[in-house]
Amino acid sequence: MNSAGKFLILMMLFCNFSCGVNNYPDQKKIEGPKPIWSTRLPGKAGIYNDGLIGLPVYDGKIFFHSTIFTGEKGEDNRIHALNLETGGIDWTFPCDFDPNKPMFFWGKPYLFENHMVIKMSKFEPFCKFDRILCLNLDNGSCEWKIEMPETLSQPTCKDVGGYDNQFFFVSESNKETIIFRGDVLIGDTSSMLTLRPSYGYKKLEINSSSFNTIEKTNQSLFLFSTKQYAQQSDLNAKESTICLLDLKTGNKISEINVLDDDDYSVTDVVLYQDMIYCVSGRKVFCLNPQTGTIEWTCKATDIFNFVTTDMLVDKDLLFLWGVNRYIGLDLKNGEIIYQHEITCGNAAVFDGIVYLISRDGKLYVVDILTGEIKQKISSPENNFLTGCKPRVFEGKLYVFDYFNAYCYDTDFNSNAADLK
Repeated sequence: MNSAGKFLILMMLFCNFSCGVNNYPDQKKIEGPKPIWSTRLPGKAGIYNDGLIGLPVYDGKIFFHSTIFTGEKGEDNRIHALNLETGGIDWTFPCDFDPNKPMFFWGKPYLFENHMVIKMSKFEPFCKFDRILCLNLDNGSCEWKIEMPETLSQPTCKDVGGYDNQFFFVSESNKETIIFRGDVLIGDTSSMLTLRPSYGYKKLEINSSSFNTIEKTNQSLFLFSTKQYAQQSDLNAKESTICLLDLKTGNKISEINVLDDDDYSVTDVVLYQDMIYCVSGRKVFCLNPQTGTIEWTCKATDIFNFVTTDMLVDKDLLFLWGVNRYIGLDLKNGEIIYQHEITCGNAAVFDGIVYLISRDGKLYVVDILTGEIKQKISSPENNFLTGCKPRVFEGKLYVFDYFNAYCYDTDFNSNAADLK
């Protein structure tokens, strides 16, 4: 064979090897289906671990938030509106990234028409106060901004709730908690309810992690948990109180005290079919808001105890997920139906299917009724991040890893489209 022929063969081998390196996903073993599309989010820091909870959707766009402020070189913590069909970035807020003005979004926003109201919690030493922003979802412009006093910017609920054109958020001082209401369209706010500690206690704070606004029988409700701390020590605290508030009148409908698990507080509360469910460490409670009574209590007693801060309810089943396993409880009596030892980081449920991001960086698709794992998916490039709460919209699943946003078909039995 002449030298030209040898050179041609070498070039062909080199091209094949090069294509093998770059071709998706030959160099990384991918479990489960390929995404329909993948979008590289701006920035080089690659820490997309907190931000908009629930990946809100509006008018063909889904909203991803890049990073919390970490000080990592190359981070770009802004909000990006991605096209649901193609993954292309339609707009970014703010247009230009300023590392001296970090955008610390970390919570669930409230959407009304083409407006999104979101809370930016204080992040010292860069910002010493909370901010409430309203974005126009058509173009990504900021319509108004509220800067809360530093004295009312203690760590508390990061979510914004609402109904119609009214939005609600929580602020705390070093003694009391205030629930504010505001007008989405103009940003005017006023205090709706002030929760103060009772005699002998020095402060009262909301300890449930999310702002649960509920539309039920023509009522708009806010479900939350509070805890009071005594004068002599923060460790000397009263039991948690589960409160149900009518947002239209500002009146409490129900207050129920629960005896927390040792060294824990209530961290999550859910209203489902007229019953309230809450979790405190290894304990789970079912409460009747009509009678003010506790219907049942379930407490893990294993040597390797289950501790959780979050839960989901769907299809008449309570799904608890935490650092060492997930558990399914019967809503009627609190009995354990199943449990699976997967180290859970985040989860969301849609129509009886739980999308669970494990601390091993994989995404598990779980039947909430049986606990059976239907599918295991690994990220094409890195690991899925536990700060991401998966989102399903119109048959598509949206998640992200360190650098990329992904869209998957939820019909995992069919062949997903090739990566675009």
